[in-house]
Amino acid sequence: CSGNSSNLSAAVLNISIRAVSSSNSATKYDIDRQLHDVVNGFLDGLTSLLSFQTIMSHVSSVVLQHRLRSSLSSSNGSGGIAFLANGSILPRKSGSSDLPMKAPPAIPFFAPDNKNEPNSLQSQSIHIDMGGLASFCVLPLEQQQYNNASTTIISLRGLLVPPGVTLIVGGGYHGKSTLLQTLASGVYNKIPGDGREYCVSLANAVTVRAEDGRYVNRTNISAFLNQLPFSPKSATPNQKQGDRNSVSVTQQFTTQNASGSTSQATNVINAIFDLSSPLLLIDEDVSAANFMARDGRMRALIQNESITPLLYRINGIYTKLGVSSVVVVGGVGDWLDVPHQVIMLDHYNVQDVTKKAQSVSKQFSHGHVQYAGRGVVHRLQWKDYDDYDGTDDGGRITPRPRCIRNVHDFLPPIDGDRALYADDHYLRIQLNHGNTLRLEPAIRRSSVKEVADHNSTVAKATSDCDGNDSYDGNDSEMSIDDNDSDDDEKGEIDMTKCEQLLGRSPQLYGIGLCVAWVLHQVRLSHSVSDLPKSMMDLLQEMKETMDVGGGIQAMIPPSIKQSSTTTNNSKGHHSNSQPVTTTGPALQQQQQQKYAIRPRKEEVGMALLRMRGLQFEELPPQPQLPEEEDANREAETQKQILADLWNN
Repeated sequence: CSGNSSNLSAAVLNISIRAVSSSNSATKYDIDRQLHDVVNGFLDGLTSLLSFQTIMSHVSSVVLQHRLRSSLSSSNGSGGIAFLANGSILPRKSGSSDLPMKAPPAIPFFAPDNKNEPNSLQSQSIHIDMGGLASFCVLPLEQQQYNNASTTIISLRGLLVPPGVTLIVGGGYHGKSTLLQTLASGVYNKIPGDGREYCVSLANAVTVRAEDGRYVNRTNISAFLNQLPFSPKSATPNQKQGDRNSVSVTQQFTTQNASGSTSQATNVINAIFDLSSPLLLIDEDVSAANFMARDGRMRALIQNESITPLLYRINGIYTKLGVSSVVVVGGVGDWLDVPHQVIMLDHYNVQDVTKKAQSVSKQFSHGHVQYAGRGVVHRLQWKDYDDYDGTDDGGRITPRPRCIRNVHDFLPPIDGDRALYADDHYLRIQLNHGNTLRLEPAIRRSSVKEVADHNSTVAKATSDCDGNDSYDGNDSEMSIDDNDSDDDEKGEIDMTKCEQLLGRSPQLYGIGLCVAWVLHQVRLSHSVSDLPKSMMDLLQEMKETMDVGGGIQAMIPPSIKQSSTTTNNSKGHHSNSQPVTTTGPALQQQQQQKYAIRPRKEEVGMALLRMRGLQFEELPPQPQLPEEEDANREAETQKQILADLWNN
């Protein structure tokens, strides 16, 4: 649904239609007639099931959520990272249900009362111009007092979470994790009646947690871990245990089985530098304790601790990198030394306790303790070692953009627009139980006639999300390309602990299609250029392709389109254009899966980073232009002048 006019009075449906003609050409009249028939048939079927008021209420709810979320990130918007409307029902019916809990016993959400806390900035109103859709908006009773039926402006009052470091505190079972889960789901639009329709977060917020056993490849986690123990055979001749040069191990950290702390450190780095997320959502309950914090007694006992806890870094992450955090804590008071705002839940009621938390911090603070001479222990600046003492790049903790190295382990190399091998190559997408999937290279032994009929299929997706055998599209013999038979887990992606994957198997299947598309684009870029694209750029390109190409349909491998489409264009099966209706194996494959839900680019990035066997490497630094060097030099000069003035 789209519409930017303030006088919007109707929903606009974007419908793609392909004119079918025996001569492959259709007059404008034919296309108009087909479009008219399709739209009328669609609307007739829809209105026979739902009332016009119900349809427009749904449309207005989605538009309002979208505009609420956009107002968070806009330069002249609310200036927050999340908003939760008064009257929302946050708890779910059960742990396995997305339905809201009935109220009562559920307690509606309310922001802190400004009457009792006059200095609180957390209770705010947001105003959204809905144009002609305003009359269809169904608001909670608690919001109706702020709205006038004679205007197109919708006013919502609730909790506005400002940028920075925010703590959510409270006793056990008082609603802390439920509030954080609402923020995590706030990246999606919800249907009317969900209870959280008007609870939104920044669109690319990411949850971060410990993930024991996850796959990690060449990730720079030296901001959080250094001086790791290493086996004698992995050490250089002049390297000793605890040597600072061992930081290079964590600059290229690789493991098949990450621990709680290393996996959570990797997830933080991935979210910030690989996915460009501006908001981290962290729950103490599912985090590694030694990664989150370390108290003074433990610092005194353990001198050679390789972990720099997130507690020490989280302020620097915001002040230097501009990434906000919302952290649920209930057992470690040291966290009260670092937040910009503190939200407390008491019997599911929200209070602003920022001032009280600051007072408690002053009474118990260890803020005077220095951490290795690099600043106050709980407020380390995000600086590379070379910023401190002029050393070389061996102390760099800020990762560079990364690219995918070994796409040819999953897809065959190409020459121009064709695979180099005569056999028919494709990727199989296999969904398993528990939010795991697998992409594996496969070779289908095809006859010459089959290759001609299906235009040398390069990629094909199948699934067995219901536990059935994977469907290979025809009765021909299929053999798996097992060049790496010693690694049975190659291509496996475990998304079990990615908590924002709410669409279950259809969304997981959409992720599989997007991952296959990205790998295909990497292979294409290798064939036309020696300069690889960063994963961040590929994910953005994928998002833009779906935005203009029909959503998830644009991710269906172009090589499984009808041969008639590709014969008109020698490079048709590399096109990002909207897919057309397919026949044969491709159609049967789509019917088996039913449908796929479009994922965010963040979930696709998570899947790529967890794909076992996929390798990454940092791109070389881009040379600075002379004017950039002059600007940096001038900035450093100004910093030095200010520092001298302060010291004198």
